[in-house]
Amino acid sequence: MESYNQEARKSRNQKFYEFFIVLQKEYIVAELRKKIYPDITGKSKSDEIMAGKKKKVFDMAMKNRIGTIFPDMALGEMSLYDEKLRIKLYREIYGDGGLPNFIYRDKNQEDKLGKKDRNCYWMLGAEVRIGSDVGSLQEVDFDKNIGYIKIGKSVLERDLQGVSRIL
Repeated sequence: MESYNQEARKSRNQKFYEFFIVLQKEYIVAELRKKIYPDITGKSKSDEIMAGKKKKVFDMAMKNRIGTIFPDMALGEMSLYDEKLRIKLYREIYGDGGLPNFIYRDKNQEDKLGKKDRNCYWMLGAEVRIGSDVGSLQEVDFDKNIGYIKIGKSVLERDLQGVSRIL
């Protein structure tokens, strides 16, 4: 879980390109929350956030002709899509397994959303992957960071860092 830090926070002192990248990371996190939150309110709030972030990124990209993570962005015939940037930023958020690196604006937001993000990501019954095996999450021990995953007829105990949720 990525705590709030200078890189993840927007401020007037932040350089333009850093701010531009943070907006796109925040879009990715909102997209992730939309996928994992079971409630309609959480999903609609994520939609609002995503739309606002995408609009701001488009405005900045268009004015400065810089690449974005969005394949559908273009300025006339010129594409504003940067596939390498998209891969890089998605990897920074999703990592190689375990809980994604959620971004929080500040300590207050981390306190408010951190537990909900963790619980929704590791929701019981969620489809998960361990290596090439796919199963369903049966139980989670957050204190030990262990999940119990049913694959076929077996239930395996695994460190959550080696488990990825299928979204």
